[in-house]
Amino acid sequence: MCGCLVMQGMIIHQYANCVVRQMIDVVNDWQFNVIVDVLRRNRDTLVMYAHGRQVIAQVERLLNGLAPSPDSFGQTSLSS
Repeated sequence: MCGCLVMQGMIIHQYANCVVRQMIDVVNDWQFNVIVDVLRRNRDTLVMYAHGRQVIAQVERLLNGLAPSPDSFGQTSLSS
């Protein structure tokens, strides 16, 4: 679980969120699913920060574009 806290901290950090956004563009499917899981579990906290909302929006765009089928990720957006 410690990795999730690190990722959450990076997502809301002024500069580290740029690293997360770049990671999202280059990760494989398994790594992308880990990032999506972190976002889903911490959505309530992340939406309180502008940088968190940007990362969530980026992932939602990818999910809506890459996985139009609701079965692919369970949901097409990060909202629970």
